[in-house]
Amino acid sequence: MPVVVKALVLCSLLLAAPAFAQSTGQETEAERRQRFARTVFEDANRYLENGNYEAALERYRIAYELSPRPKILLNIATLLLELGHEVEAANAFARYADSAANESERVNKVRQILHELDGKLGRLDLRIDPPADRVRVNGRVVGKGTSRSILFRTVLRVAPGRHTVEVERSEARSQRREVDVAAGSVEIVRVGVTSRVHIVHRDSTEREPSPRAVAFIRVDLDPVHLGAVSAPGLALRLVDSWYVYGNALVGDRQGAEIGIRWEPSQGALKLRGSASIPLFFADGARFGGRVAIGAGWGKRIRAVGELAIAYHPSVPEDIETLALLAALGVELGF
Repeated sequence: MPVVVKALVLCSLLLAAPAFAQSTGQETEAERRQRFARTVFEDANRYLENGNYEAALERYRIAYELSPRPKILLNIATLLLELGHEVEAANAFARYADSAANESERVNKVRQILHELDGKLGRLDLRIDPPADRVRVNGRVVGKGTSRSILFRTVLRVAPGRHTVEVERSEARSQRREVDVAAGSVEIVRVGVTSRVHIVHRDSTEREPSPRAVAFIRVDLDPVHLGAVSAPGLALRLVDSWYVYGNALVGDRQGAEIGIRWEPSQGALKLRGSASIPLFFADGARFGGRVAIGAGWGKRIRAVGELAIAYHPSVPEDIETLALLAALGVELGF
């Protein structure tokens, strides 16, 4: 997350002090709750000033239960983010953005943070046909008591991975479904009364599709024996993040290589892993194996770095059977 954006929101912690109603005459139950909320909120501010974020967060949560004001929710969301609880923070920021329309400047800052978090998290867009007694995600109740005529809908930020959605109904059979959510994506989960759970995948961010083809040049460096082999070639995308590639091997001995590559991550920084079969023409054709892990940085033009292990079971005596390599390269996608 950009430091500037994070700092702007952290500054709002001490500024986001809601105005609690003052008691006039004999206290009502509502006024007593407001007074207690103010006391707890002031305690939270003191803990915050002393750097005790966990204690401050606990008291902000109590104050919010007593007096659910958007500014207290902003404090909760910001502390959750500061403490590294990104999923909870994103859900709290989203609730704040929906409930604080009149605080446009802060809401805009919060939406910037949500945009950053949404690239790392996934979203479940739950659309539950009524009636539903309870809706649970991973065992936690996220909605209950929907009426007979109102569609229950909520959007939850979740960590990438598999999640369990359960819908409990008193008048019909309960339904349960496992949903896989990828980083930066939305899974629309529609649950009818009698129909099966229906899941539709939708990307949540406007990401450039992976290029269909990639021209590259790679240089494998052997730091032990100070050797180097250049590898110009072409990679073709098969499905999603999988590529098949082929290249020449140019060095003291000539050869060729074919392999497969996997790039699971999205965005400018892409992690990658590959496995290939190099073939050197040294006193005949000699096959080997190469596995590598690394990363590339950039969009269409990308700089690449890898660590690789190469194994050649049948080579001349002057060539090492096993070698640890550092690889550097440049790629152009189209």
